[in-house]
Amino acid sequence: MSRFLLLFTFYIFSTSVQGVIWEHTNVWSIESEKEFSQWIKSENVHKQIFVNKTSNYYGIVADCADVSYAFRAIFAKEHGLPFKVLHPTGSRSGKKHLSNLSTGFDYIKNPKKRFVEFINYIGGSVGTEGLSLNDTYPIKIESVDAGSLFMYKVKASFGRAVRHSYNIKNVTPYGTFDVIYGTQAIAKEGLPLSYKKSQEMTKAPHRGWGFRNFKWPAHKGFSHSELPPYMNYSKEQYSLVRDLGTQGFFKYVIKILGSISEQTNDKVSRMLGDLCLASQDRIAYVHQGFNYNLKINGRCMNYTEFDTYSTPSRDQALKDKYLVFVAYINELKASGAINEIDPKIESFANMILTNDDLAYMRSDLRAFCPINFMESSVLDMATLWSRIKKKKLSSHPNDSIKHRWGEPTSSRITKCEQFY
Repeated sequence: MSRFLLLFTFYIFSTSVQGVIWEHTNVWSIESEKEFSQWIKSENVHKQIFVNKTSNYYGIVADCADVSYAFRAIFAKEHGLPFKVLHPTGSRSGKKHLSNLSTGFDYIKNPKKRFVEFINYIGGSVGTEGLSLNDTYPIKIESVDAGSLFMYKVKASFGRAVRHSYNIKNVTPYGTFDVIYGTQAIAKEGLPLSYKKSQEMTKAPHRGWGFRNFKWPAHKGFSHSELPPYMNYSKEQYSLVRDLGTQGFFKYVIKILGSISEQTNDKVSRMLGDLCLASQDRIAYVHQGFNYNLKINGRCMNYTEFDTYSTPSRDQALKDKYLVFVAYINELKASGAINEIDPKIESFANMILTNDDLAYMRSDLRAFCPINFMESSVLDMATLWSRIKKKKLSSHPNDSIKHRWGEPTSSRITKCEQFY
């Protein structure tokens, strides 16, 4: 029997009324939401929060949705506020919600360890779907701030879906987002959270997904339309996507949230730098799967292992970043504004668009952003984008490193099951 099932059984049948997770003495308000936003922005929320042994929250095992729940619960605990999420088993358990007043963990006498176990139980029980559909609600674009979430759900192969939750740590003056988040592989390996600066979202919001805020415990059971006006509930993002298209929608988001206009050269430089980091990031998460494959002696991964170490959503996110960059460069070319950017940056952009250049220029691009995916093997961004377009990259964790990166090789691709 799994650890979470044992905890669940204990939670259901425990008769003790002692040892709640924490007592609350305050209630959520607009002021406490502002404090939550400032807390998310602060240095108290950082990549090492769950893996640093000196942290009060060391030992929390969190992937994407779990991180969002954990941040909300940590702030609530530290500020004497209530915390309540819909119980994953619903009426079968007789307990509709998991909350700070839950007593199923009172056998753990140490309050810090009790809290960690409570969060891990939530993480093992409630997923991204529950976070989106039950515990958060869609908001007006103008109200998006640190502490808001951006959540997406996209179709994958074989009828399956891929979901993810980004925690917005800051909205930059340009209307882009600093985000902090986890993944299944990060949780599995006990690694620090991912923290990315000045990101532009690429997945279009649709019903139940997009920019969202947490519901207050007092509003559990309310329909979205019953929420007070000051909660800024709105479905406008869905109609905006319908009217403007995905890229048009995110341009609108930047316009609404940005306080200053980013200069053309600065924007291209930022986008190029972000594209470089995203391309280099793939090295680490591909190697996570490769190293695990070595650990299991190359046997075919089961669904859970595949779900943890495969990279279809991250590879699609990387492709989306290249598509947004290419679209913006083509827009600059069409308007004549391409002349506003630094000639060297322009040459890099042209190389990425065409994958056609002189050898010394490619060497410059490789030096600017070396994608050193294996010993003595370095890609440049133009070559990588060309391979992405031609669908040469593999997201399957049982494939070799060369296959993962689309390298010419005489070895065969894996025959292990592609679950999605």
